[in-house]
Amino acid sequence: MRCFGAPAVALGGAAAAEIRDEPSPGEPPPQEVVLIADTGSDLTWSKCSRGEVQGGRVFHADRSSSFRTFPCSSAVCKTDLADLSSLSRCPSMLDPCSYDYR
Repeated sequence: MRCFGAPAVALGGAAAAEIRDEPSPGEPPPQEVVLIADTGSDLTWSKCSRGEVQGGRVFHADRSSSFRTFPCSSAVCKTDLADLSSLSRCPSMLDPCSYDYR
């Protein structure tokens, strides 16, 4: 994967940057999405789709060749996401990691 970044530009209190990912042959085409950097944390937010969404730049996980969820039994969920209040209840060890962020 090759990523190209542009410098951040102040936009009335917000910042914008562009990152491009050039896909390898045979991979799905890249998606153009808007990422919001949460300056009060280390999180980056994006509008995601779990079904049909009209308009806007939405990340479609089902169109990505690299998107993966973490099972709630994984070390990432239990350790790395613990500060995001990962939910300790796992209905099934293979269920995606869930967290409560307020």
